[in-house]
Amino acid sequence: MSEIEQLQDQLIDLQTRVSYQDDTLAQLNDVITEQDSIIRIMQKQMIALAKKHDEMNYSAEQGSVGNPADERPPHY
Repeated sequence: MSEIEQLQDQLIDLQTRVSYQDDTLAQLNDVITEQDSIIRIMQKQMIALAKKHDEMNYSAEQGSVGNPADERPPHY
């Protein structure tokens, strides 16, 4: 095998590797984008839960009793 053929084979091998790496990077980017979306949703839920928790603590400190119709039954 001549030196030129060896260089061509090496070039083809490198191009193939780069192509696979590009595909892998695109897949990883998709996963990161999806995880970012999930994290943002979870952050919003966490803020809402913290706000509700604070409101419940304030109500308990004030000694106000909530409307029994608003409370969930114990089996929930």
